[in-house]
Amino acid sequence: MVDVAQSKLSANNVFTIAKRTVEGQDMLYQSLKFTNGIWVLAELKMQPGNPVVQLSLKTRAMDVVMGVQSMYETILHN
Repeated sequence: MVDVAQSKLSANNVFTIAKRTVEGQDMLYQSLKFTNGIWVLAELKMQPGNPVVQLSLKTRAMDVVMGVQSMYETILHN
């Protein structure tokens, strides 16, 4: 599941910085940059066998958070 998600996101210019497993959960640490220079850091937490994914975002431009969340949902569900 984590490899499929990583591949889908990479194809949409969301780049994985690190990947690790913590307490049975797969963690992807990612970054994306808007054309206007805004950076967003993401932590994607997935548990094998569980379709629920937890997304945490960090950015200085809070007005992009809803759009980034929507983008993740669209990419991961297609």
